[in-house]
Amino acid sequence: MFIDSPQGRIFVIHRAPHSFKAHSGVVLIPPFAEEMNQSRRMLTLLAEALAASGYHVILPDFYGTGESEGEFAEASWSGWLEQLECCITSMQNDYGVNRYVLLGMRTGALLVADYLQKSRSKPEKLVLWQPVVDGALYLKQFLRLRLAADMLADSQGENSHALMQLLAAGEVVEVAGYALTSAVTDGLSSSSLKNIDPKSLPATYWIDLVASEGQLPPLPHRNLAEIWHEANVTIQYQTTIGAPFWNSVDIVENHDLVAKTVAFFKGDESHGAP
Repeated sequence: MFIDSPQGRIFVIHRAPHSFKAHSGVVLIPPFAEEMNQSRRMLTLLAEALAASGYHVILPDFYGTGESEGEFAEASWSGWLEQLECCITSMQNDYGVNRYVLLGMRTGALLVADYLQKSRSKPEKLVLWQPVVDGALYLKQFLRLRLAADMLADSQGENSHALMQLLAAGEVVEVAGYALTSAVTDGLSSSSLKNIDPKSLPATYWIDLVASEGQLPPLPHRNLAEIWHEANVTIQYQTTIGAPFWNSVDIVENHDLVAKTVAFFKGDESHGAP
């Protein structure tokens, strides 16, 4: 269905719970650019599992992405924040949801972090799937896709600093088929999980993927989870084995990731220690 937002109509997929008396909801916040497309299968599997467990689930295409109105070059970070608010409001008004959970995947976690800092509405729980901790670092890495393409085409040597200057000057910079503007990149680059006030965090489940048994997740992730724990955030931090499906060429499924996430929603800690 489509729901209205200040920028225009955005397309959302709503999966209704099997119980008509359910009053809990989940908004799944997808990642950025092509990672959104590659993650669609996993977010669909999770949405189906959560609906079967009694949750209303909404998966939006934010303005300028997917099936929503607008072009990517017309999107903005602030607009996406407003659209997240619209998704929550729609869920509350249309389906009687009085408790909700936010799940942010990759850069979707950064959007959630900004939302928690700026909104009076607070989720009951927060779930983070392989979150991007530092938006500025992620943007630099994303711009390297343009630089790599330029090298293959023997283009005159741009660098990430030059691309950032173009964005700051109001230019549109195309990277991997996506027309970037400062309206998106300014918000992305200024967002960081490190800046979030731990007091704004609800009960949180953070899960990272690792390639094999015994492999440690990224050190910045472990450090930040520990900082939140020491700040009295109720947090479970876990790993699961699997390929990084958000940047895989093939469609990848990870049923253990879905199972552990649903277990957190149900309050079942038997799937692993915090």
